[in-house]
Formats: sequence, C-alpha cells, structure tokens
Amino acid sequence: MTSTTEQTRVPLSTDDRARVKRLTEEVKSRLYEVSLIMGRTLDRDFPADSLVKYEPKQSTQADDGQTIEVVIIALPDGTFACLQDPPGISVYPC
Repeated sequence: MTSTTEQTRVPLSTDDRARVKRLTEEVKSRLYEVSLIMGRTLDRDFPADSLVKYEPKQSTQADDGQTIEVVIIALPDGTFACLQDPPGISVYPC
C-alpha cells in the first residue's frame, strides 16, 4: 500500500497533451467571455490581463444538492468582481 503523501507523476501522451492544451485555451476563452459580460453588466472595463477563476461551490442549503457557479475576477488593483449563478448576479467589489 502506498502512502498518501507519496507523489505520483505520469507524463501525458502527446495526443493527451495536445487535447489538454486545446481544452485549456477554450476554458480561458470562455472565462474571458464571462468577464466581458460581467464588465458590461457592471459598466466597468476589466483589464484583459485580469485573473479570472471559476469556482463551483456546493449550496449551503443542506438538502437541495445544487451547485452554485461562481466566477471571480481578480483585478490588478487588488479588488475582485464576482458572478454568482444562481441567482445570476454580478457584484463589484465582492
């Protein structure tokens, strides 16, 4: 039995690396598009180099099993903008 602290490193195949690269580019593109929608909604211009993260969260309602979709934009000035769905709101600062 192996220890849980032991690190396993396995290189991806060439095809898998290429596919992961394409998927990563698509995810970045989609998150950038979300940031454009948030900026338009909040009447703000977010710099293109802002860090955009997607963080699914489990609902705090114990029995609904719902996932809350959260997008967070970390801005160069140290502030954050957030989108939460549901309920489908953009917030700045958050």
